[in-house]
Amino acid sequence: MSNQEIVDNLNRALSMELAAVIQYMQHSFLVTGPEREVYRS
Repeated sequence: MSNQEIVDNLNRALSMELAAVIQYMQHSFLVTGPEREVYRS
């Protein structure tokens, strides 16, 4: 595996991690009621 392939794979993994963070944040903004306590910190 070349350096470029490694960088490409790491960038792909990072983009998926960032997408998950965005989804988590969006969900936490939408949650209301008793379930909201889980996201409070």
